[in-house]
Formats: sequence, C-alpha cells, structure tokens
Amino acid sequence: MANSEVVVHDIWRAALLDYLKFPVTRIEILDSRRTDFYFNAPQLDIDEYFRAYDSLEGLALSNAKSYSLAFGRLHRRQSDLRRDGETSWVSADWIAGK
Repeated sequence: MANSEVVVHDIWRAALLDYLKFPVTRIEILDSRRTDFYFNAPQLDIDEYFRAYDSLEGLALSNAKSYSLAFGRLHRRQSDLRRDGETSWVSADWIAGK
C-alpha cells in the first residue's frame, strides 16, 4: 500500500501518529488556534487507527510515556513556531524528497 500525505488538524491525533512512528513531514500554523500536521502514511491504516481512537473502547496504547513524549515533541515544535513568528516547518526527509 502506497503512502500518501495525510493532514491532521488535531494535535492529539497527530501525537498518535507520531507515537505509531509515522513520519511528520511538515507543520503549518494556520492562525492562533489552528495548526495542520502532515504525515507520510497509508491513508487506509490511518483511517483504521482513528476509528479505534474514536471508538468507545478507545485505542490501547502499550506505552503511555512514549505517547506523551510524542505529544510533547509536537507541542514544543508548534510553540517554537508561534513564538518565533514562523508559520511552517518541514522535515529534512521531506526536503530531500524521501
């Protein structure tokens, strides 16, 4: 299954994808309240993870610390962008075309 660019508008879902080791390719600050997170991932897999995440049972995480670290990385990058007046960040892999 080919990967595609997946856009996530919620930092908690973005942290889930980062926790699951899908590479974040870029982050765009839209305004003071909205941020888009872009991932290189297979859309069908992402849809299934989000269905489990949204279900009443939720998505079982095997390592809560890793999930909170993923959230922290994304939140820190988002905060740095806002503080520095920047509107976007791209990964070195995305620039290299990987």
